[in-house]
Amino acid sequence: MTNPFENESGSFYAVVNEAGQYSLWPTFAAIPKGWIAIYGSGTRVDCLKFIERQWTDLRPNTTAELIDRHHLIGTCQRRKKFFSLR
Repeated sequence: MTNPFENESGSFYAVVNEAGQYSLWPTFAAIPKGWIAIYGSGTRVDCLKFIERQWTDLRPNTTAELIDRHHLIGTCQRRKKFFSLR
C-alpha cells in the first residue's frame, strides 16, 4: 500500500487550520474537522507550491503572537530604560 500523500498523479487540496498551520490533503478523503480547504483541487506539486508561498512562519499563530508580544514588551522596556538615562 502506498502513501496517498505521495501520489504524484493524485488530486489534492491545500488545507489550513485555526492555528495557521498548512497541510496537503488528498481530495478523495474527507477534510478533518478544524481544517479548511483554501486551495485546489490541484496537483500535488501545485498545492505544495501554494503552501510554501503562504506558510512563511512555521510557528502556530498562538505561539507566534506570544513571542511577538513578548519581544515588543521587551523592546519597549529597553527603550524606556534608555530614554530615562538621558
